[in-house]
Amino acid sequence: MPILILILAFFAIPLHSAVADTWTIGDKVNVFFMCIEEKDIMDVAHADSKSELRYASTLKIKQFDGRCNFVYPPIMLHIDEIVAVYKDHKKEETSILKLHDPETNLKAGYIIAEGRPASAKEMSH
Repeated sequence: MPILILILAFFAIPLHSAVADTWTIGDKVNVFFMCIEEKDIMDVAHADSKSELRYASTLKIKQFDGRCNFVYPPIMLHIDEIVAVYKDHKKEETSILKLHDPETNLKAGYIIAEGRPASAKEMSH
C-alpha cells in the first residue's frame, strides 16, 4: 500500500511546466525535472509511450540512479534541439527536448514536454 500511495503522489507532481502546442529552438522552458543524458530521457519517453505506471516507475529508477533529477527551485532554460516526437501513454504528441543554459550557453540536459515541433509555416508568423 505505501508504494501505491507514493506512486499516486508522484503523479500529482508536475515534472516541468513544459506544455505547449508547438516548440521551436530557443523557446524558454521552466524545468522541474531533467535527465542528464539523451539515453536516459529516451528510456523515460519509451516508458511514457507504454503506460503511466511504467513512466512513473522509470522516472523513479532514473532518479534513484542519479541519471535524472528534480530541479528545485525550477530553472528557466532554452531549447537547443528537438530530439524526437512521440505519442505518450495518453496518446498526446510529446517532444523530447535538449536544453541549454542561456547564461553559460552550455548543455543543461533533456526533458520531455507535451507538444510538437512547430512547422515552418508556424515559425514564420
